[in-house]
Amino acid sequence: MFNDRATGLSTSRDSWVYGFNSKKVINNTNFMIKNYNDEVKKIISNYTEVNSVDMDPTRIKWSTDLLKNVEKKNIIKPTNNIIQSMYRPFVKKNLYYQRDILERPGRFEYFFGEKNLSIVITGKGARRKFSTFVTDLIPNQDLMEKTQAYYFLNNSNNILEEKYNINNIFEKLGWSKEDLFSYIYAVLNHKEYIEKYSTNLNKSLPNISLLNNWEKIINIGYKLIELHLNYELIEPNTEVKILTKTQNPIYYVTKIKFGKYKDKSKLILNKDITIENIPEKAYEYVVNGRSAIEWIMDQYQVKTDSKSDITDDPNEYSKDPKYIFNLLLSIINVSVQTVDLVNSLPPLDTIE
Repeated sequence: MFNDRATGLSTSRDSWVYGFNSKKVINNTNFMIKNYNDEVKKIISNYTEVNSVDMDPTRIKWSTDLLKNVEKKNIIKPTNNIIQSMYRPFVKKNLYYQRDILERPGRFEYFFGEKNLSIVITGKGARRKFSTFVTDLIPNQDLMEKTQAYYFLNNSNNILEEKYNINNIFEKLGWSKEDLFSYIYAVLNHKEYIEKYSTNLNKSLPNISLLNNWEKIINIGYKLIELHLNYELIEPNTEVKILTKTQNPIYYVTKIKFGKYKDKSKLILNKDITIENIPEKAYEYVVNGRSAIEWIMDQYQVKTDSKSDITDDPNEYSKDPKYIFNLLLSIINVSVQTVDLVNSLPPLDTIE
């Protein structure tokens, strides 16, 4: 159904080139590039060997390709090119996108330009249960385990190439390419499909057949894509209750925690704010081995990388101090709606 696919982007130096604060990402990466260039100049002027480079992890994160660049005496010129990347499910980060400093940048040049979408899935040999996600951003390799991305458009500058990366094999049924994309996403989220083909999905790429009730499947696929792409705009779940200890609570988040005795119906945002009455159903939406809510808890905490000593603060992602709070409320609703939509998919019934 797709002409091509791409593996997720791998940097080998996430703490340097990824971050919630774009200005800090630029500063960190340019600092590392300067240190790298200094090492190249040292080798050129002193005729020293590559194995003499400074290995201090607080100055630079070395990798195979970067060491090869030193050996070739390649100077890297900073570009300050910041893009957004889908780092983990429902987690956007700023990325310093420059191929010289990304270990495995992938073939994502086709992605830029006209707005593009990718269906991403767990790759072959993954240990986690198969799952899928949709994004309009370049995916990180660990967005899914061994991320494989199937993109909708080919935005290559080569006008001889087909604009679409998807082949409409059901065009005779009146489907548009968007219909087929939505159909695929719905089927890949189908509980019965995942359970029935679980062994194959861990060993090979998915195969999808034409199913009865395909009109309903397409419709649900559109709804799932809309929900997962625009997750930040989804209204809070109406069942939850917000408890605040002061009239003017702070929204700064250090680490979100469950309630006492790991009570998942309660999330403690900080000392001022607690979210209660979270539906149990919300935790049923699992993507890449973890519930969507727990991805927010895991990623939206202040972390300091032990090797580079770089601190990444999610509170610096948005100018809105309530961003993480609102995001968490939205993801609770996204999770509940996703579970309801997936449960409403018709049974697998292949048309012979």
